[in-house]
Amino acid sequence: RRMIAILFTFLLGSFANALVLDVDLTRLAPRLYGTTLDYKVAFGSKETPFQMKDLQVKLMDGMRTKKPYSTGIHEANLLRRPYFINEKGEQQVELTNGGWELTWDTKRNSPHGFLTCSFVSPQTVQRNEAALEAGRFFVMHRVWTEETLESERARRRQIQNEAASSIKERDDRIKEITNEEGTVGSKVISYAKAAKSMSEYRQSGYQEALFIPLFDEQVLKLGPDCIVSTRGQIYQQVTSARRGPEYIGESRVDFLKVDNGDDKE
Repeated sequence: RRMIAILFTFLLGSFANALVLDVDLTRLAPRLYGTTLDYKVAFGSKETPFQMKDLQVKLMDGMRTKKPYSTGIHEANLLRRPYFINEKGEQQVELTNGGWELTWDTKRNSPHGFLTCSFVSPQTVQRNEAALEAGRFFVMHRVWTEETLESERARRRQIQNEAASSIKERDDRIKEITNEEGTVGSKVISYAKAAKSMSEYRQSGYQEALFIPLFDEQVLKLGPDCIVSTRGQIYQQVTSARRGPEYIGESRVDFLKVDNGDDKE
């Protein structure tokens, strides 16, 4: 839901009511100008992914839309024309109207924000059963400050320990259920305890916590107030008024280069 809220910020030009965290996005924006990102993106299922290569993006300083609680929507230029490979060989992909923005979910006082790059595919591009539908898509990567990332890493470790405890409890109860010497009554009790453990696991926030990178190799450091996850997700704008942005794939950032010549990987 947090990611959907940020997407609607990008799509509709709305903004959060208050900026609680000590993050000056206005001053941060110029530090990102000239940054180049090399995305590896895959649409569709893991079994038959549609992999787009050479999606290399430069974050420009030309602002399209000024917004409070945001760097504003700036231009994003492609350094190369991306492509994919099918049975006919290399197929180039036309993408237009590139933009980027760094936003922070201050409404929920989130410890992270999102760096979003967005492009329009004028037509549907398909490889086997996987397709990138015509329209705008968003490549979203989480962003932290040094302070919030350290805090979130500690929270993830705690969640992992609690989740592991719940799984062990479930497994122990399953062993009791499958024990031939157990009575019907004891097995009913064990089943209830196993169900309770799984409920605790689902409510632990374990899946969401997996987006918190534990190691420095999993982030790109642009500065103490802008640490970007190398793992991201891709969403697409849906025209139906009843539907929100739709998840369509995964993204990785392989390298990041700043114009001053410093490579940060």
